[in-house]
Amino acid sequence: MSTQIQLRRGNTSATATFTGAVAEVTVDTDKKTIVVHDGTTSGGIPLALESSLSANSTSVIAAFAKANAANVLAQAGSTLANTANTTADAAFAKANSANVLAQAGSTLANTANTTADAAFAKANSANVLAQAGSTLANTANTTADAAFAKANAANVLAQAGSTLANTANTTADAAFAKANSANVLAQSAFARANNSLNVQSGGTITGDTTVTGNLTIVGTTIYANTITALIADNILTLNASIGQSSAPTVNAGIEVDRGSSDNVSIFWNETSDTWTFTNDGSNYLEIADAARLNSAFTLANTANIKVDSAYAFANIANTTADASFTKANSANVLAQLAFDKANTDATSITASAGIYGNATIIPVVTLIANGRVSAITNTAIQSGSTSQPGILQLNDTITSTSTTQSATANAALTAYQLASADAVSFAIALG
Repeated sequence: MSTQIQLRRGNTSATATFTGAVAEVTVDTDKKTIVVHDGTTSGGIPLALESSLSANSTSVIAAFAKANAANVLAQAGSTLANTANTTADAAFAKANSANVLAQAGSTLANTANTTADAAFAKANSANVLAQAGSTLANTANTTADAAFAKANAANVLAQAGSTLANTANTTADAAFAKANSANVLAQSAFARANNSLNVQSGGTITGDTTVTGNLTIVGTTIYANTITALIADNILTLNASIGQSSAPTVNAGIEVDRGSSDNVSIFWNETSDTWTFTNDGSNYLEIADAARLNSAFTLANTANIKVDSAYAFANIANTTADASFTKANSANVLAQLAFDKANTDATSITASAGIYGNATIIPVVTLIANGRVSAITNTAIQSGSTSQPGILQLNDTITSTSTTQSATANAALTAYQLASADAVSFAIALG
């Protein structure tokens, strides 16, 4: 029958209290692993199983994948935060009346900031939190875009209002200039009429004319070819022929003849009861009053304050996101180092897969730091002889003269029995 070697063994509890000799190998029967001893360490150094190394490598790779995914999400969150910051800057420059939307955006930014702080402090399981942060950032970005659109629309309206007010002011200045010119023309016409006019048949007045009384003209058209018109009256009344008991139905205003270009004018609109003006002769716009301008200014100012607040929150969120990205990047570097270390330790083993040790061979295990196996080789057990220790084959015969085999107990018993029988026979023979 074949020779079998059995190492000293015990369960985990017994192994933990055993201190083996230097290079002695025992077996932990609970963990089913070899324990190498150094003569001083109680419990020895257990060797890692292949399944443990594989599981550890899988965990490290999974951790690296998680860290890498978290890094990608953090980078996406940083990009979104930067986009939101740019949008907030544009909204700050434009200004709008989206008070409610700005408050909602401020709340979302504050929530995102709190979440980012929590993610910064925790860092563990950052994948789920980063996805939630990405969703919130997308929502904040959408809200900021809507706020920007509102702000832009409000800005366009404010600019239009400012343009209308400036145009109205210019038109009023032009009207005053025209009225002043008409006054001069009227004075000139009065002087000429007083000096040269034939009240019976009409005629041409070539000199200055002064009318000392009231001037009433029955004709339908008055044309004054004058450069300057001066009128002492500070209020010009238009549509004066309407009866005082009649409801107003006709618009009234001042029109400017622009030659080949469309005439422009400022009119009182009887339908809407508002002053209007036109820059192209066909499209009329209302002239804003002080109350409307003040209201628009108040709304724009309120929106500006809200946008400032939203910008501040967005800036804080951006700073926190940068810090989170830095942390995630650092974690990624550490995970990469851990992966490289685990991968190096795993691939540095020079042994091939297989079964080590048998009846005539014992495994020789080489360890590196932390008890990791770096190499496993087989060493044949030397045969014992009279000149060297080693294993010996048992021999059941009592007549063998071998110096490399050992007699069994059965051979010794047989020899003993034969010797005893011979002794009895010899004693009997001696009488």
